[in-house]
Amino acid sequence: MNVADLEEMSRPLIQKGFHLTNNADDAEVILINTCTVRQHAEDKAISFIGNLKAWKKENPQRILIVAGCAAERTKDSLQRRFPFIDLVAGAKSIENFTQLINEALKEKFSWINDNQGAWDSPDFNLPPATDNPTPGLSHPGLGYVTTMRGCNYSCAYCIVPSVRGRELYRSAIAIINDSKNHVKQGAKEIMLLGQTVNSYKNPVASCELRVASQNKNVTIQSVIPAPGLRQGQVAAEIQPHRNLDPRLRVDDEGRGQKPIEDFSDLLQAVANVPGVRRLRFMSPHPHYFSGKLIETMASAPVVCEHLHLPLQSGSDRILKSMRRNYTTKEYRSIIKNLRSAMPGISLTTDIVAGFPGETEDDFKASLDIVEELEFNFAYCFKFSLREGTEAAGMEEQISEEIIKKRHARLLEIVEKTGKQKARAMLGQKMEVLWETPMEGKSRNFYNVSLSRDQRAEPGSVSWVSIDAVKNRKLLGRLMS
Repeated sequence: MNVADLEEMSRPLIQKGFHLTNNADDAEVILINTCTVRQHAEDKAISFIGNLKAWKKENPQRILIVAGCAAERTKDSLQRRFPFIDLVAGAKSIENFTQLINEALKEKFSWINDNQGAWDSPDFNLPPATDNPTPGLSHPGLGYVTTMRGCNYSCAYCIVPSVRGRELYRSAIAIINDSKNHVKQGAKEIMLLGQTVNSYKNPVASCELRVASQNKNVTIQSVIPAPGLRQGQVAAEIQPHRNLDPRLRVDDEGRGQKPIEDFSDLLQAVANVPGVRRLRFMSPHPHYFSGKLIETMASAPVVCEHLHLPLQSGSDRILKSMRRNYTTKEYRSIIKNLRSAMPGISLTTDIVAGFPGETEDDFKASLDIVEELEFNFAYCFKFSLREGTEAAGMEEQISEEIIKKRHARLLEIVEKTGKQKARAMLGQKMEVLWETPMEGKSRNFYNVSLSRDQRAEPGSVSWVSIDAVKNRKLLGRLMS
């Protein structure tokens, strides 16, 4: 999601004639997108900003922009600590970023005086879909598409809701148009993004359009936007289309199917976009994982055979303390239904070790469920105390020494299972989307490397025969 946000924020700069560079000495503008999920990420960003003082001093006409979640959380102190920053744009103001960057490019200004109101803007006006989207910051075969911003949950350990705000959804037609434009630019795979992406609801409650002429001009007759959306904002995201319902139909042609209302409908609609060869989404929340969504995933051939579904803990007591709003029984049921509907699906997850109050029995429950469900991989985190979260004020904080030991025990099981799962891929034929001439991703989200005597075109898709495994990386050869 950070990469997608950075691509979006880069768009107005590129449209004004700037181009990407990997060399800071050549840059006239540096845009830093910060993360604050863990303290370590925030500390790295602060250190990097400090190191840019010499870069700015060398040429005061250069522009330094700091954006993202850490910028939102520290907005009151960041400008005072680093006065050489030209613009601070928090995560909640990304929708107004084009306006903010225009001001930054026109003249030097006092951020505090001129832009304080941007933090509280009610508008949710993403830059509109364009036939010339920002060049990918990942690789040419992948297109990131933002479906929503913010999160309505208040997980006890998470700082995200306070820096990204409540959930705001983009209209389905804007999401579909973005997907189409990424395909026009050569993307084979679309990644739908949202903090709890499967909680998506199409924000257009009601709208009628009238086709005015053969040149596809449209006239808005009535618009009733969902709460929190401006009438003009809804209208601005509606693009000419044969449908008379801007929610669109699931088949994108209006042949009697149900309008797009929830994430399952949206997933099906994007799957039907011509040219989309692979489709993923992240990060879903178990609470919103319905049977309808599983059915859609299984029935749409372009949906990849991989899902990352955060678990966080194997203890129901800890899940309740975390405010995750599901039980391990419900989580197990989702995994069972997924594997039944999509045999061979690759599953990854997140687990936290050392949450406040976690007993040895609680932690053992996490180890047990990881062994039982046999994830292809799990991202294991040591609990990170974040100022401003509920967990930071909880009693029974776990010592760093115990957290470290539990994390190591968890990693041992995850690595063992992951290697076993990877070895099971030997001899298989896999479709790979190439990120570099020698590295790519399979549909089930394994990293695949070519032998040294072979090369592939980044952004292309080809079939590979897997003939070796190194740890969890698959090694193979192009099939003729």
